[in-house]
Amino acid sequence: MIYLDGNQLHNERTEDCDIVIVGSGPAGASVAQVLADSGLSVIVVEEGPWIKPHEFESESFRAMSKYYRGGGFDMMMGRAPTSITQGVMLGGSSPINGALSWYFPEKIYRSWVKNDPEIAKSFDWQTISTTAEKIDRLLNILPSEEKVRTRKEELFAKGADALGIPYVASRKNVKGCVGTGFCLDGCPKGNKMSMERTFLPYAADKGTKIITNVRVTRINKDKGRVTGVTGISTSTGKTLTIRAKKSVVLAASAIQTPAILRRSAIMHGPVGDNLAYHMNVSVMGKFPEPVEIWRGAPGSYSIHGVEDGKLKIETLGFSMTFNAMRLKEYGDDLSRELQDLRYWNSYGVCVQVSGKGKVRPGNNREKVSYKLTRDDMKLIRRGTGILGELLLAGGATYVTPAVHGWHTRVHDLETMRKITTEGSLDPRAYNMAANHLFSTCVMGSDKKHSVVDTEFRHHEYRNLFIADSSVFPTNTGVNPQQSIMTIAMICGEKVRKYYE
Repeated sequence: MIYLDGNQLHNERTEDCDIVIVGSGPAGASVAQVLADSGLSVIVVEEGPWIKPHEFESESFRAMSKYYRGGGFDMMMGRAPTSITQGVMLGGSSPINGALSWYFPEKIYRSWVKNDPEIAKSFDWQTISTTAEKIDRLLNILPSEEKVRTRKEELFAKGADALGIPYVASRKNVKGCVGTGFCLDGCPKGNKMSMERTFLPYAADKGTKIITNVRVTRINKDKGRVTGVTGISTSTGKTLTIRAKKSVVLAASAIQTPAILRRSAIMHGPVGDNLAYHMNVSVMGKFPEPVEIWRGAPGSYSIHGVEDGKLKIETLGFSMTFNAMRLKEYGDDLSRELQDLRYWNSYGVCVQVSGKGKVRPGNNREKVSYKLTRDDMKLIRRGTGILGELLLAGGATYVTPAVHGWHTRVHDLETMRKITTEGSLDPRAYNMAANHLFSTCVMGSDKKHSVVDTEFRHHEYRNLFIADSSVFPTNTGVNPQQSIMTIAMICGEKVRKYYE
């Protein structure tokens, strides 16, 4: 499937095509899938390697060091440094995420259109729905099957029922899942319908050239047009120039896309500004019977609609090693807890925050900053409380909220509920992570306040398109994988029609 592996690039090289797509994740792969039957010559260039199922690591820290940007330790800088998780491999983050595939929320689309009616003229809700249904068929997106649910889902359901909170089986892009529990390290069975196993092979079979291990450093331009990209091998340092006769499509993520634009001196609009994201918090609970959270597919049950849809709660599934790291004890206490590791369970909450951040190019990695509002912190605190309540209502002996300055262990619902008023509103008090990123090259009809128009075309360089979540005017409140693919396919159709 690979046309060129950058690790084998030992001399300067030039490639020619009609369209070059930068990034092979859900956005770039979706554009490639759409363009595969267009008759256009297409190149997809990816910074990371192609990892095959049998090559995935079964130990989390080794997996993170190889497949995650910055070894899984890239940070957003703010009141409290917060980790960012991004995959760097063929398929982007799709091989190492939880395969959660939620429809693009209509409520979010309506808010976009209310703010900018031109969006509805470019793509209406019916187009979004039809495209999402097509993705369902192509990627076998269905509710998680009962056979891959384990004790952690039973306890989640028990807690939700006790609290009167409705829950659903999560939608996933998998086929033949056997519940190995290694979703976040890469499926060793190859049963995840990720991009390197679906859209990219389809495009390659139709003639798309796929290049791996090459990091795009700049976009080339001449007389008001972009003419291609330049990248370097991530191992040999040799330069690859890709000349694109028609278009460049950026799909490198809400962090890398604005950084590439800025490095290329393409500075129109709020490029790299307005970073939107979801903040994620988890809580652990110890149960009187074994749970073994590492077994079965993670995220198989979810709760939506809490706090007007701003909180989405789900079961988790981390490896034994990763769970051990999350214990807060030390010394003899830690030793005892490690012996009881299989009794621990954990749930997570995805918080749709309103605070914004920025992305700027750095020397070795991009500089990412963020801010949280007081209302954001109230939501994070509220989400933490609900997680603790679910664990206790499901039978946990006690939970460890891991909120600095509050109770180390909580044994009862009454105390847990007090966190909503007593818990800190300082971000430094919480263990948080950001892993859904948006809005750094926002689309819009107002050239002053947007980077691309509602047709995904750059306002100044009209043959430059952006297809990833950086064009989203806001965050979405749900895991965005299918939303990104939906919007990217719509972008791909527009690119195709320009050159019919």
